[in-house]
Formats: sequence, structure tokens, C-alpha cells
Amino acid sequence: MRSNDVLATVSAIRHGLGIGRVPGFVGDAIPGLMHFKDIPVLPRQSLWLLTHPDMRKVSRMRVFNAFLTENIIDILA
Repeated sequence: MRSNDVLATVSAIRHGLGIGRVPGFVGDAIPGLMHFKDIPVLPRQSLWLLTHPDMRKVSRMRVFNAFLTENIIDILA
């Protein structure tokens, strides 16, 4: 199963579909879930940076988008 919805992922895990990744604060709050610490990293996923068309030419937005594009790649790698 593949989902972008944390609640759908938790529901699938709780109903026995398998294991999955959820944020720690979510998993910790749900009784019966086991925390596995050393599972392999998933393949890279896409990340979209969306900007309203009217804002794309605004200088501060271009600088901010460039900053995100350059720095998020390092964080996700």
C-alpha cells in the first residue's frame, strides 16, 4: 500500500496490512504499535514546491524558492 495520509497508513498497520512509517509522535500515541528503529530507508520520494503564478516573479519568493530547492535536497538526501 502507498499512501500520503498518515491516518490511512496507521489504519492499514492496525488492521494487519504490514509495517509502515509514521511520525514518532503519532506511533507513540497509538496503543499496540511496535516501534522498529533500524529498518532500511525507503527509496527517495518526490517533493513538489508549489507557488502561485502571481508570486513566481516576486523577488523575495524567487530567493526563498531557490533557497528551499538548494537546501531541501541536502536534507532529503
